[in-house]
Amino acid sequence: DDNLPLIYGRPKPWTSYTTVAIDKTNFGFGTQTIKRAGKKARYGQIISKKMMEDGIEIKTQMEDVFVTQTLRFFRNPLTNVKDSILIEYHIFNDSDTDKDIGLRIMMDTMLGKNDAAPFRIGNESIIAEKAFYKQDIVDYWQSFDSLATPNIIAQGVLRYSPAALTPPDELILMNWGTLADQPYKVTIVEGRSFIREGEEEPDTALALLWNRQS
Repeated sequence: DDNLPLIYGRPKPWTSYTTVAIDKTNFGFGTQTIKRAGKKARYGQIISKKMMEDGIEIKTQMEDVFVTQTLRFFRNPLTNVKDSILIEYHIFNDSDTDKDIGLRIMMDTMLGKNDAAPFRIGNESIIAEKAFYKQDIVDYWQSFDSLATPNIIAQGVLRYSPAALTPPDELILMNWGTLADQPYKVTIVEGRSFIREGEEEPDTALALLWNRQS
């Protein structure tokens, strides 16, 4: 990437956030935000932060559920060098009752100066809203500053058994505003423009969603 952005807001990417859906409540990971992205979610509290040699670990308590986020450098199976970040969540229910828990990771893609960066899923170029479901989700997604003449490429690996990666139930490609305002489930209108409501320019974002389960 030659030190160019892959997501919006570097060095503080406030437009991207993670949601932990616990029963009927959507919690944002981290602390309360006043920004648009994730503002409609509830928040717990951060109980610890730990720097590691190759990453960082943050633990958050959401009532009686404890969520640990670990971000660390990762050896990319496609390049065989540590040019990627492994995003990992561990969720522990400390209550005496079963809970339905889901997860959504939303990333506000921006490749270089292109905040409307298009996607490629397999051999398919995506220039409008679309979702892929578990049976159709391929091993990785890509985003580009330009489909015609790409100079900057972001890639997310979704399946890789040595790292125990868990593919999402949904891969959602949508305008940023809708994903910012809706913390977990969204209504997908396939083919709808990436232009968010009230704006004139497209603004792309991506979400990986795991359905609630006990």
